[in-house]
Amino acid sequence: MSVGAVSATLKRASEAQLERTALEAMSDDALEALLYPVKASTAARPQPVFPYIHVERKKPGVTLELLHLEYIEQHPDGYRYTQFCELYRSWLSQRGLVRDRRKIRC
Repeated sequence: MSVGAVSATLKRASEAQLERTALEAMSDDALEALLYPVKASTAARPQPVFPYIHVERKKPGVTLELLHLEYIEQHPDGYRYTQFCELYRSWLSQRGLVRDRRKIRC
């Protein structure tokens, strides 16, 4: 194990105000849950409204990048641009609206 990993673990234990006696009494699973809580999954991210995006893209001067910026303003924890484009492409392909993926530029 690296020095950085050990230091990070000790820092987490210190921030949790754990003493050695308490650490020895805990199970490995309980200790891991305390020091390394599970992060929220990407499934919790707000989904873009693809029908709206599809209609807006047809307007002059409207790009996926512009629509993504609008989405991020409303949902700062939302998908980043590349994933946003991939999700939109996937939505389009499920609807049978895309024949050539090269037509959608991201």
